[in-house]
Amino acid sequence: MKRLLQFIMLFFAIALVQACEGPEGDVGPQGETGPQGATGAQGPAGESGTAQVFEFSYPFDAESGYGLYGSWDEIATTLEIEDSLSVGENDAVLVYMYYGADDEDNDTWTPLPQTFFVTDGLLKFAFNHSNTFLEIFMDANFDMTNITTYDGTYSFRVVIIPGLKLRTANGQTITSKPDLTTYPVDFNNYEEVVKYFNLPATKAKELKLK
Repeated sequence: MKRLLQFIMLFFAIALVQACEGPEGDVGPQGETGPQGATGAQGPAGESGTAQVFEFSYPFDAESGYGLYGSWDEIATTLEIEDSLSVGENDAVLVYMYYGADDEDNDTWTPLPQTFFVTDGLLKFAFNHSNTFLEIFMDANFDMTNITTYDGTYSFRVVIIPGLKLRTANGQTITSKPDLTTYPVDFNNYEEVVKYFNLPATKAKELKLK
C-alpha cells in the first residue's frame, strides 16, 4: 500500500511539472562578436629550394628601348644559371628593384610594379611574364621622349615560387597557382621573403639580350 501511494504521488508530481512547462520560445539574438585573439607566431622558414631567386643588372636606355624582353631560356643562358630555369604556367613570379642603401648601409629592394615621383611627373617600373618570357619596362605620365633623363643601369631580383601540387580524387596530380595572401609573409618586404623561403644570397650579373 505504501509503495502504491509513493507511485501515485510521483505520477502527480511529474504531471504537475509537465503542466507548468510552457511552449518553447523563439531563439534569442546572437551575442556580439568577441575581440580578436592575438596573432600567432610566424611559421618556420620554408625549405631551401621551394623558391628560386636570381639577380641581374640591365641598361635602360634608347638602345634597349627602356626595357627588357627575353625568354627564360635566354636569361638562364646569359646569366649562366646552372640549373634549368623552368617557369611553369602556375608558378608565381615576383620582381624586386634595387632601391639603394638604408641608413645602416644595407641594400633595400622594392617590389614591382612601383611608381616614382620624378621631376617630370610619375615614372613607373612594371613587369609582365608568362611561362616562356619575362618583360620589365618603364612607363610614364609625361612625354616619353624626355625619358632619356632616366637612362641608367638598374638591378633586379626575380623570385619564382612554384605552383602548388594537388592530388585529385582519381589519383592525378595537378598544379594550381599559389595564393600569396595565405602565406605568413609580407611579399612587399624582400627581407621577409628571403627568410621565409630561405633564399640564398645573390650577386648581380649583367644581363645582355640580343
